[in-house]
Amino acid sequence: MKHFGPGTRTGGAPADGPGASPIPLRARIAREAALILLHSGRNDFRAAKRKAAVRLGATHSGSLPSNREIEAAIREAQRASDGGGYSEGLATMRGAARTLCNLLAPFHPKLTGDLVAGICRETSTLSIHVFAEPAEEVLEFLERNRVRYRSTERTVRYRSGKNERVPTCELTWEGMPVELLVFSFAGQRQAPVSRIDGRPMKRLGPHALVSDARSGAGPGPEPHPAEGSGVSLPCVPNDRRQG
Repeated sequence: MKHFGPGTRTGGAPADGPGASPIPLRARIAREAALILLHSGRNDFRAAKRKAAVRLGATHSGSLPSNREIEAAIREAQRASDGGGYSEGLATMRGAARTLCNLLAPFHPKLTGDLVAGICRETSTLSIHVFAEPAEEVLEFLERNRVRYRSTERTVRYRSGKNERVPTCELTWEGMPVELLVFSFAGQRQAPVSRIDGRPMKRLGPHALVSDARSGAGPGPEPHPAEGSGVSLPCVPNDRRQG
């Protein structure tokens, strides 16, 4: 996937015109940290904000922005420098999410991660939560539809402090890397916490893509293809681990 970030490195110097109000140090650190993340392709918010603080000469920990402030700065930086392909990349993500959610409709898919946050980076992955009991139903469904995947697990954490190992399918869909987490039906009631801010993840249903279409951000979802309808589905190398 191409790099969807600012095309020009700005460093720590604020890009403000003459006469503009001074930008608070906290906001400058957030913006610098956002650029660090965009250009490095990494997802270590803690390291990025500390590196940004050093570059800007900040010595007080109270000046450090929250991860959500940095996430907002990433969106702002991408929108301000769309020459890096932000709009095109986000549209690609939405399109792939739309068709995959159509296919996975029997498992009540919920979108989360970068797409929900409105962020499209070189390292962005489509993160989708589905719900089934047993989890093997999802694996069998993918195989019936000739969608190849790698079976693994992810550890998620809940606000109660409980950790849970969740079956996960890694695959490629319309050129996008996808992480498909399979929760039990009970998982619909409570989302795991985000690594960004420790709060329950924001999860959106495919209807959110319709809203984007109506606002001009991209096309809306298509009807869910019936099983056996002859719809051509993409295949990627099958690395599924045999038990």
